[in-house]
Amino acid sequence: MAEDMEDIMTPEEVAKYLRVNPRTVYRGLNQGQIPGIKIGRLWRIRKEDLDRLATSPKQDEEHS
Repeated sequence: MAEDMEDIMTPEEVAKYLRVNPRTVYRGLNQGQIPGIKIGRLWRIRKEDLDRLATSPKQDEEHS
């Protein structure tokens, strides 16, 4: 179970992982661009979802 907890990240950890500002992560979470769950006032993001998001093709490219 401890290994599973390593796969759950805070927005601050996501920001370090993606090398972006934490505000960018919060904005993405609130706009639904970054998948996450909100527990009370706290966001949590699965690393697996982030990796999948980073490797998936952009939807905007379909319309170009």
